[in-house]
Amino acid sequence: MGHTDVLARVLAIVALVIATGSLLLGWRTYRRGGALVKVTARKHSGKAVMYANGPIYGDVVEVTVSNRGLASVQVTGILFEVHGKEGARETDAGGPTLPMPLDGFHRETWEASMSALLGLAGVSGAAVARVRAGVELGNDRKRFSRRWLNLSEADLSK
Repeated sequence: MGHTDVLARVLAIVALVIATGSLLLGWRTYRRGGALVKVTARKHSGKAVMYANGPIYGDVVEVTVSNRGLASVQVTGILFEVHGKEGARETDAGGPTLPMPLDGFHRETWEASMSALLGLAGVSGAAVARVRAGVELGNDRKRFSRRWLNLSEADLSK
């Protein structure tokens, strides 16, 4: 009688561990099933932007949009939000033509002119504009980078 009780207890514990592992795996798969969009932005001074008639050097803010989920998502616009100003504004950015689908586990990069962003922020001279990048998705959702960039005319290459 004691041997049967121990065996039943061990089987119950093994079943509980397997059921918990299955639940965690199902939750993880559920969370990854959608589109997980992440936006990052970096500033580059004097970056070579290639065109058909040779390289042109410019000061740009590089916006990278990553989809770490399984589902694809439609990217319809590149946005920039200026700290202290209401709302985000869409700007012309060089890169893939918008709107475009962004498949799961893929990333795309766009570049916006740093001087255009300074004009959008309305700063000049030694003033600093705090700007963050974002994207507009096909279902009218917006995602922004967590990090704010400090832009000024000092960042522009001469």
